[in-house]
Amino acid sequence: MGSAYVTNYLDLDEEHDELQFLQESLEQINQISSKARLARLGSLVKPIHQSSRSLGKMQQNVDDTIASLKNMVKYFDCVRDEEPIIKQGPNEDDLLPYLKSINNLQLANDFIKQVNMRSCERVSKQIKQLLEVGLQNLNELFKKWLQQYSEPIDPTKYKSPLDIPRPPPATLRLLEMLITYLSTSESEIGTTIDYTKSFIDIRTLYISKSMAAIYSAADTTRVQSTATVYQKGTSPFITLTVNLLKIAQAEHDFIESVLPGDSAMDVFIKTFHMPVKRYFESAEGLIQSARRTIQTEKFMLFDVFETLKFYQNELDKVLYLSPSERKIISNLIASMSTPLMTSFAEYMEEAKSMAKISMPHDGTIYEFSSSAMSHMKRLLDHQETVESMMVTLGDGHWGYIADSSMTAKPRKTFSGQVILKHYFMDILHLLTTSLEAKCKGSKKSGVSIVFLMNNYHYIAKNIMGSKLLDVLGENELRIYENLDWKYQDHFCAMWKSCVEYLADDNGGPMGLKNKLVGHDKMTIKDKFKHFNSTLDELLRNQQGYAIPDQDLRLNLMDRIREMLIPAYSEFMERYQHTEFAKNSGKYVRYTKDILDRTIQRLFNSP
Repeated sequence: MGSAYVTNYLDLDEEHDELQFLQESLEQINQISSKARLARLGSLVKPIHQSSRSLGKMQQNVDDTIASLKNMVKYFDCVRDEEPIIKQGPNEDDLLPYLKSINNLQLANDFIKQVNMRSCERVSKQIKQLLEVGLQNLNELFKKWLQQYSEPIDPTKYKSPLDIPRPPPATLRLLEMLITYLSTSESEIGTTIDYTKSFIDIRTLYISKSMAAIYSAADTTRVQSTATVYQKGTSPFITLTVNLLKIAQAEHDFIESVLPGDSAMDVFIKTFHMPVKRYFESAEGLIQSARRTIQTEKFMLFDVFETLKFYQNELDKVLYLSPSERKIISNLIASMSTPLMTSFAEYMEEAKSMAKISMPHDGTIYEFSSSAMSHMKRLLDHQETVESMMVTLGDGHWGYIADSSMTAKPRKTFSGQVILKHYFMDILHLLTTSLEAKCKGSKKSGVSIVFLMNNYHYIAKNIMGSKLLDVLGENELRIYENLDWKYQDHFCAMWKSCVEYLADDNGGPMGLKNKLVGHDKMTIKDKFKHFNSTLDELLRNQQGYAIPDQDLRLNLMDRIREMLIPAYSEFMERYQHTEFAKNSGKYVRYTKDILDRTIQRLFNSP
């Protein structure tokens, strides 16, 4: 039984394995059949799928073609659609619709260029013609808006370039937008609309009119006679230079804010071509005029010289000067240098002529004195320039012109200030010699004393109260102060004769006797009489003297009063109550107060 059971169990295993084999085989057969069916189905569906895709592409092509045709028709109809807007012109209050119309024409023009079909030539021509009309209208609007903000101004009323009026930001953006469209004219229509020429013409006129009054003032100066003493810094040429730079800087900023960078500089240079040329003409005319009358105009010429030197680099930088224009400035500076350097020697010759002028009859300030002090002080208004020229001339070479031949002459090496001091000392020596010579042969000692006192006081005061002291030094000042004090003492000494008549060596008759006798009375009468006559003569003579310096005048009056009033008061106290004369009023003509007021009216003082 056991063996039979084992045998049956083995048979079952074999059958199970066989069954599993059969199942796997069946599954493989099924898979092969399915693939075959799918392969067959795929072969049937593939032509249909390919046909469907082809139909889809054809439909897309048809749709694209229709869209392209519609787009092409739109460009071909562009002239018809945009012509009314273009010919009507831009609306200044609403520019965008007009610009949109220009954009549409530009797009149509670009499209037709790409199509490049002969059949499109007529439409292309129409589009370009309409574009030209549209861009010309924009150019006219650009000129109109630019003109509105190009009214002449007075540059002198504005402190800096930033203060000069310019279009508001919104207008600047509109101008910039118009320029963007106008700059495409050549590529769009084959013709350049030169908006830069319009810009240059309008702004050049604006600048010329704005500067006209300043140019005129500079031109008028050179034809006017010198009726007044020139004051440093008042030359219209300085005003012209400063304001030309000011308006140029403002214009440069304006141009850069609206024009493309590649054209901004060129437009600026062309805009300022005429104003710069006019500036050089003004400078040349002024210099030529000043050179003809160098001694009366030299200080104005110094101002112009220093102005050009000071602003030379800034003019070049701001105005973008060309090499030829830079050379013009250099030539202008050189053309002033020579006459200014020769003016030092020319003044010495002029001083020698002034030294021959007679002494003024009232002893006032000598013409040579006022000229010399003014000349020296005014040179110090340009000290750096003058010292530089003095170094070029060399010490003591006031008669030489700065040319190539000078460099061969041996010179002492001094600083400019030392050489300038020597020049001033030469002038003062010539002046002092002339002053003393004028009085040497004069018989009117009184007026001679007043003359020397006035002039030495004037010289000392001018040295002490100016930069002359820094150049000449304390020692030179002390020389003229001592001369001033010396002649003040001489002047006051003339009044001592009055005081001498008031002296009483015996202590006065009242101190000796209770009653005046005839001799005493006569002595007192003589003293009053001589005092009165001497005082009258001094007053008469000195009423004709002039002492223009108020401080000197007051000082002299104080000294005379201190010398005369106390002595006269004491004399009056002694004798006013004595019976030295029946008619004492005949002799006592002055009270203390009247004498004081009389002295205060000396020299025509108020």
